[in-house]
Amino acid sequence: SLTQAQAGAQAYTDLSNTKAAEEACSTHQNRSQRSVQMGRVIYAHQARMMLKSRWKRQSGRELEMVKREAIRDRKKKWRPIFKQLKDCIRERNRNARRRVLCG
Repeated sequence: SLTQAQAGAQAYTDLSNTKAAEEACSTHQNRSQRSVQMGRVIYAHQARMMLKSRWKRQSGRELEMVKREAIRDRKKKWRPIFKQLKDCIRERNRNARRRVLCG
């Protein structure tokens, strides 16, 4: 009878330890799926979506920078040509005015 009581007490202790371990494990599993940012809980799928959108924005910015650089290079190449053309037209107009005035 004393042995049965001790065995029962041991079984009860083991069962409570098992339940406590299961609860700790379940809370740990629930906690591992989320993190806290700016005072609110973010789940793993939300974090993945945030990363994807950040990568899209970054790649869009990089593409925009490459486009701007190409435009800048194009302008740099054509600027002296347009300046020369503008100077030629200005000179032609001056000469035309002189002919009309001195005519």
